[in-house]
Amino acid sequence: MDDGVVLDVTRRRCRAESRRVLEERWRLLVAELVELSLDMCDVREGVASPGQRLDAGAIDEIRSTAHRVAERRLALREIEAALARLDAGVYGMCETCGAAIDEAELRMTPAERYCDRCGSRGHADRLLDVVSP
Repeated sequence: MDDGVVLDVTRRRCRAESRRVLEERWRLLVAELVELSLDMCDVREGVASPGQRLDAGAIDEIRSTAHRVAERRLALREIEAALARLDAGVYGMCETCGAAIDEAELRMTPAERYCDRCGSRGHADRLLDVVSP
């Protein structure tokens, strides 16, 4: 087998593995968002009447939950963008310069958008750490 064919097979395997990881993380994030939504409902149901003011602890809990929801929603968008790049055939290419993103980097951070030269390891890696298996 010539080197070009081996490289192409390796890239296809990397893309397939990336899709599997991204889809699994997407499912985990959706499940977390459902749980966070239910938690938010539980806090609100703890208030005795519609006009009653929330105590400081309930307000802090709502703020904390809202922050976690926002983080997960942003991570979902990163994952969905990576899946769209896979579908479009441009996954693994830097969005800035078009260069190939290192495969080891993609294995570590499957939603990565940029090569090392263009500022790799942006928001995607920090957000996806929230739901790393």
